[in-house]
Amino acid sequence: MELKYDYLLYLHIAAGFIALAAGLAAAFFGKGSKRHTAAGRLFGFSMGLAALFAIALALWHPNPFLLGIGFFTLYLVSSGWVWIRRIPFISKVKIGKAIGIIGILSAGYMLSVGLRLSSGGVILYVFAGILTLFALSDLFVKTDPKKTAAKHGGRMGGALIAAITAFMATNVYFLPAMVVWLGPTIIGTPMIVLGIRKYYKKVKPKRKTS
Repeated sequence: MELKYDYLLYLHIAAGFIALAAGLAAAFFGKGSKRHTAAGRLFGFSMGLAALFAIALALWHPNPFLLGIGFFTLYLVSSGWVWIRRIPFISKVKIGKAIGIIGILSAGYMLSVGLRLSSGGVILYVFAGILTLFALSDLFVKTDPKKTAAKHGGRMGGALIAAITAFMATNVYFLPAMVVWLGPTIIGTPMIVLGIRKYYKKVKPKRKTS
């Protein structure tokens, strides 16, 4: 059984490594370009697999902290994927609301785990708070059909932050745990916001002058 667990762990690591490389590539390629789309698809698929493998690992050897992080990451990838699909807008909204409900439940689970943990609780509180904000926006904030790219970018950007955080958590040992786990979020969030604003300035139609 342990051998099978190890195989699952290796698959999780491989998927996470591919996701990290593809996500960084997608972030640097021009938004809307073919290279960005190709890298983004690879990122979404491999990051989704990494999250599913993390959930399976956390259930195999019970690890409530990892399980919460797995649900958090899976929400980001799923929601980000929905908002960029070429499907009717009303379908995006309906699916987004369903994912939002799952997100709220996941955030509640993360908060409950954080209350029981002697360490790592603050990390779960922060991620649960982020998840709650995203999920509530899915459920109660009316989405502009012309702004779905912002939801896609925000969630996929968050998933990339999760990939970077996971890499640092397993490879960086000279920094305090709080810096490793929350540093990428603190640095990455403003970069995502600026990137989304830059994108919309670029695609904003120019007014005709008489």
